[in-house]
Amino acid sequence: MKIAVIGSGGREHALAWRLLEDSGTREVFVLPGNPGMSLDQGITCVPWAGDYSDLYTFINAQGIDLVIVGPEKFLAEGLADYLTEVHIPCFGPSEFCAQFESSKDFSKEFMNEFSIPTAKSITVTEYLQGIKEIESWGFSLPPVVKADGLAAGKGVFVCEDKDEAKLALHNLMNNPDFPVTSSKILLEECLEGVEVSSFALFDGENYQVLGHSSDHKRLNDFDKGPNTGGMGTYCDPNWPSTSLKEKIEDQVFKRFQKGLKAKGLKYVGFLFAGIMISKNDEINVIEFNVRLGDPEGQSLLFTLDGDLSQSLYFAATGKLNEASDLKMNSSAVHVVLASKGYPGLDGQELLLHQGIPKIENGDSFKVFFAGVKLKDETLVNSGGRVLGISVKSDSIKSARETIYQIIPTLAFNGAHWRTDIGLKN
Repeated sequence: MKIAVIGSGGREHALAWRLLEDSGTREVFVLPGNPGMSLDQGITCVPWAGDYSDLYTFINAQGIDLVIVGPEKFLAEGLADYLTEVHIPCFGPSEFCAQFESSKDFSKEFMNEFSIPTAKSITVTEYLQGIKEIESWGFSLPPVVKADGLAAGKGVFVCEDKDEAKLALHNLMNNPDFPVTSSKILLEECLEGVEVSSFALFDGENYQVLGHSSDHKRLNDFDKGPNTGGMGTYCDPNWPSTSLKEKIEDQVFKRFQKGLKAKGLKYVGFLFAGIMISKNDEINVIEFNVRLGDPEGQSLLFTLDGDLSQSLYFAATGKLNEASDLKMNSSAVHVVLASKGYPGLDGQELLLHQGIPKIENGDSFKVFFAGVKLKDETLVNSGGRVLGISVKSDSIKSARETIYQIIPTLAFNGAHWRTDIGLKN
């Protein structure tokens, strides 16, 4: 099978690498990819500026069997609809179903309608309305302030007090210089507990649980600093517990599928449920995403046994019930290295064009590249999140020990990383 992966980040690198581990995969093309991916044998990066007709021409010329859309942006713009219309098997939801991620308000209404447990929230479309709601906020903790649309993980603000919530509201609604703006805002009850990212594959009629991984979203150690796209993850076959996994499947994925059927929707693709687990093992969905997590995918895929290529192809063609099971075989930790200045919410410029040391991968560790480019034949950083390293072992503790020994050997000038990934576990 020949597969095309759309995207250029660490998630797409991990996906391409993992697909090549399957015996039935001959070649993987990544459009547009990045030069770090090209270091892996079997991965071919193809320049692509986003034109659908160019993509169609390439797919036909190469005889591509399956297209997997990585980033949410392309899904929200309708790429999966286009590929489906021209009869190319595509793993990724329609533009309409992509609203489960591209509109937090849309997603929240669906959760409430079909009794999927989630935090209480209020949607506001006017700044003064938002200020009034914050001032009269009736919960013990200040609201979480969320931009309604896509924001690459940078549109959510967990606030220390009401003044901080008002500032977040102002920046999102009234500050044109702020990197993220939105005319619709969710003010949401702040939940406490442990977060887990849970993933399933959907084929329009059936679903298959893929696995679970825990993300660290804040920039700095011990969950300090602004939200980011994710600074690292860990996963373990025994986390969450069996009873929690059953609860997540029953209360989230089964109810999601039931809701789709009730509304006559066919959802094909990854479903990523960000879930908060309370100290009493109650679960609440914080958000839905319509793609594999980044960086959750870089730890989860590194531990996955089974024929992933077959499962994704069967899902894209409505035959997921014929696919074999996919199971995690070990624990893993993934740590992201970001450029100095990331995520740049305060206007600080990123320190770019820093040379990246040459890296040799091993059997139990692998580097996945994101914001990199070639400069004078040398790999340099070109974006916020630059690369990440995944290590698998028989325990989170052991994987942590190994990963933090390796990181200094691949750190570039100005590299920033967290030192507590997996420590909570």
